[in-house]
Amino acid sequence: MYKFKQFFQLLKLKAYSFLGLVWAKRFQAKTIHLNGRKFRITDSASFVAMYLDIFGHEGYKFETQKVEPYIIDCGANIGLSLVYFNQLYPNAKIIAFEPDPKLFDICKSNTTYFEEQLRLYPYALWNEETTLYFESEGADAGRVEKEKIENEEIASTKNLTQNLIEVKAVRLQKYLNQRIDLLKIDIEGAEVTVLEDCVDSLHWVGNLFVEFHSFENSPQRLGQLLSILENAGFRYYIRSEGVWSKNPFVCRDLAAGMDIQLGIWAYRAI
Repeated sequence: MYKFKQFFQLLKLKAYSFLGLVWAKRFQAKTIHLNGRKFRITDSASFVAMYLDIFGHEGYKFETQKVEPYIIDCGANIGLSLVYFNQLYPNAKIIAFEPDPKLFDICKSNTTYFEEQLRLYPYALWNEETTLYFESEGADAGRVEKEKIENEEIASTKNLTQNLIEVKAVRLQKYLNQRIDLLKIDIEGAEVTVLEDCVDSLHWVGNLFVEFHSFENSPQRLGQLLSILENAGFRYYIRSEGVWSKNPFVCRDLAAGMDIQLGIWAYRAI
């Protein structure tokens, strides 16, 4: 049923060239055409979902009178959000982070035509400059861990494999030093840790999107996240982003090890 829904959404958008991707095998790299340019993808299913969210629903759309708005994208993946931002505001200045080495290379390839306006870094984000351990899922669900997990049983409880790679991590806080029109954060579970480190700099941010991830067997930190936003003067809108349970008291469904996944749009009240 979900795939049929995606199919008809693509039809409505007249994105006919993407219709075949709805039923394509997962985790197979392809080169497609997006906005008349070649665009590399790693997984058809995740691309379709992202395309519908970003270009269909326009979840990252924001308004500004600036000719050159300033955008920071934390978790750029294959660059689909960056292409959207460039389409929305062709003169926007963008800083983006993507720690997955394979996705970083693809993202860089997909954004070469506006590379002069883009600074793309192969870093994870954390509350200190350090080395973290990254697990790549191959599409849109990679995540970082503070320590390498050697025990298979512990890794299993955290819905991780032991195939982790080392990545450099930097503080987002040091980049929040001027007016930011949009800060997008989709970093698969590190969002609260990073935002806690940024509380003294969030006054620079006009609009903030954060995807909140709650992993089973880990503390839920939604209250902390919302407190950070409220204390920084934001109002917010919250929407479920993929985890939905019909009878939560009886059975709580999981998606990629998560029992909660929320999209949170934080904005300044007029």
